Amino acid sequence: TLTPSQQIGAHIVGGVVAVALLRRQRLIKAAFNVSQFALNCTVAVVVFQAITRRGDAFAVAGWAGGLAAAVVAALLGVVLVSIVIRLAGVDSRVLRELPLLSGVAIGSSVMAASLGLITIQLLHYDVRALWLILLPAGACAVAFYASMRQRHRQQHTEFLYGAMRRIHEAPNLAQAVGELLGAARQMVDAREASIVLLPRKPTGQTAKATVGETTSELVPYEPTPAFLIALEALKITATSIVLTHGRERNLLDAYLEELDARDGIVTALRTGDEVVAVLCVVNRDSDVATFTAADGTLLTAFAQHASVVLERDRILDELHEMAFTDALTGLPNRAQFTALLASGLDEAVGGSPELTVLFIDLDDFKTVNDSLGHSAGDQLLVEVADRLRGIARGSVVSRFGGDEFAFLLTTSSRERAAELAEQTLALFDKPFLVGGRELRIRASIGLAAA
Repeated sequence: TLTPSQQIGAHIVGGVVAVALLRRQRLIKAAFNVSQFALNCTVAVVVFQAITRRGDAFAVAGWAGGLAAAVVAALLGVVLVSIVIRLAGVDSRVLRELPLLSGVAIGSSVMAASLGLITIQLLHYDVRALWLILLPAGACAVAFYASMRQRHRQQHTEFLYGAMRRIHEAPNLAQAVGELLGAARQMVDAREASIVLLPRKPTGQTAKATVGETTSELVPYEPTPAFLIALEALKITATSIVLTHGRERNLLDAYLEELDARDGIVTALRTGDEVVAVLCVVNRDSDVATFTAADGTLLTAFAQHASVVLERDRILDELHEMAFTDALTGLPNRAQFTALLASGLDEAVGGSPELTVLFIDLDDFKTVNDSLGHSAGDQLLVEVADRLRGIARGSVVSRFGGDEFAFLLTTSSRERAAELAEQTLALFDKPFLVGGRELRIRASIGLAAA
């Protein structure tokens, strides 16, 4: 029989072996865990001794003492870990789930303590009966394992639903991407998550966003050779690519090195068979653990759901662009110009700088259409738009419709408006090259100021 001091000492030695040698935790984390083990054991021994002081340790007093010690130690552990997490600001959800965590801790501690007490009773009275404990112990272990798996599945489902709802409710694509990255990072305990959005058009811009140790919103991104290798690898697989710590050399290692990562998971967001984005989570938030195949499966499911939401936002952006952009010239259209004009008039009422509109009409455009065809007319409009765009400088230039264009100046003087009108007329002094022919056209300009 061990004395209380010997019990505490044995527990501390076991804790040191577990956290420092087997799990190889960092010094500060190992020190906290060993200290927690020592405190829990000390409190448990004190509770057990207080209850069994006047009774038989192998009778009712011992049973009550053992169960009470296990419950108190479990609750103390939950409280200590919650306090540390709260102070570190890691995840406030733990505090909200404190009652549930306490219930699970008490239940598992009572189960383990009960089996321990039964084992001690069998050893004390008849060691030959020890095998009788194997069946209920195994059944409890299987039930506990099944219960934990079911709870994990439920937590993942609830998490996935909540993440998709937050992404769906984001007011724009940038915030939706931020919510997506935060959820992906939290789901697999990664320290950093990044996404690369691929352009939908050959002339489009690739964009990248990161959340974690280095956080950035969507910014232009020039794909590197390492990223392109990762992209090609994702095109031929329907699942995530898991790169564990201590793995054999992999083609995607160069991409992880660019992200300054030791391990990671790379997966694709798809629309049909097309890869529209590459999602990557790196550096598992653990001293010794690394990403697993289960993490990869979880992230694959997450990416499939996120693809739907992200595609919705991209479609909305494209619809918005179509609604407010002239398809032929790429300039703001009448709807966008009218909205900007209305906004400028509201500000002008409040005493802001002068508001000026220059309205431009091409005088000879119908002749070009009739003699050379609509294709030549469209090409001429594009050439005119390019020249107007080149002199806009601080103003909004719009294709108002047909052969009509307009400038909107919201923060300029009338002198600037007159200068812009002269520059516009000068643009038509030079001929336009359309279909291999030089065309000369004229323009009329109207000016209005508020």
